[in-house]
Amino acid sequence: MKRLVLMLVIFLALPLIGMSDAINEDVEMGISLAKKGDYDSAIKWLQPLAEQGDESAQIGLGIAF
Repeated sequence: MKRLVLMLVIFLALPLIGMSDAINEDVEMGISLAKKGDYDSAIKWLQPLAEQGDESAQIGLGIAF
């Protein structure tokens, strides 16, 4: 029974691991746009993530503003 529960937890956690990588790529894209001077696009990329509480996105959003 313990193995079944452990396997279930691992199975349910796997998509979350991949999702965090996608969010980090979005943050990197937004910061990259801000560094290039495309602030409007950077804000569009970073604002939704910053509102969800992503600290890196909040810092990038501060740079873009």
